[in-house]
Amino acid sequence: MAIDQKILVVEQNSTAAESLKKQLGHLGYSKVEWAVDGKSALDLVRKYKPSLALIDYFIAGQVDSIELADLLRREYHTAIIFLMQTENSDFLNRAQIVNPFGYLFKPVQNQVLEAVIHNAIGKLQLEQRLEERE
Repeated sequence: MAIDQKILVVEQNSTAAESLKKQLGHLGYSKVEWAVDGKSALDLVRKYKPSLALIDYFIAGQVDSIELADLLRREYHTAIIFLMQTENSDFLNRAQIVNPFGYLFKPVQNQVLEAVIHNAIGKLQLEQRLEERE
């Protein structure tokens, strides 16, 4: 069963990105796009308008992962989940400013991926309903 959510994966490692796309496909997410850096992610977001972005904590280019996440949250109301290789307390402290919906440590297990995405989408839908009431 296809799940009607658009997801953006921002990951400079093509092997990791393809693996995530495959995992997401197995979970029923068929609308998945991949960007290698902040600039290409912004181009895709403007065209694709994903509801969720999985962003690697380290992306190359002029826009870092936290700047990208902040822009996606403010301008596009996108749910953000950061992808991490190892725990990085400096990054975790900086990331709090964007109020991410979760963190995933690579390699990502299917059950954890499904649970974190399900939770993020639920929180995003709740945010949207609350905004509509205002």
